[in-house]
Amino acid sequence: MSVQFGILARLTWWEYSWDIMEPVTYFVTYGTAMACYAYFLCTREEYVYQNFKDRQQLLHMHKKAKKEGLDLAKYNMLKEEAARIEYLLKKIRNPLKLRPAPKVTTTATPLILEAIPITTNGTGTTKILTMSKEAEAEKGDKTDKQSDK
Repeated sequence: MSVQFGILARLTWWEYSWDIMEPVTYFVTYGTAMACYAYFLCTREEYVYQNFKDRQQLLHMHKKAKKEGLDLAKYNMLKEEAARIEYLLKKIRNPLKLRPAPKVTTTATPLILEAIPITTNGTGTTKILTMSKEAEAEKGDKTDKQSDK
């Protein structure tokens, strides 16, 4: 479309006048619209350059494959397998997107520690970490339940 616009603009403003180019631009634009609509009726897809190019490449590939005797079903299966392997390789290469799930353990209770200050020979205070009373109670409950079984 931009090539068509460029050619018509060049002819309109540099080569000829608008009086001469007006009917030409009308028929060229109308013809293009009719061609795009005919393409839509035949293919059931919009006339977009990328779609048109893909369709032409696909038709060309099918012609060549038929001429050379290539099995397109096997070719498509191999392409899908290659795409799957490439996807797996991307996941392996990028460690940020492939994180193992964190392990959750419900059997072990976290140990709650308290610091108890103790003075030693007047030189300063030392802290000894011991289990808190809540942690000792939980530990005692678990040992009681295990002994009941």
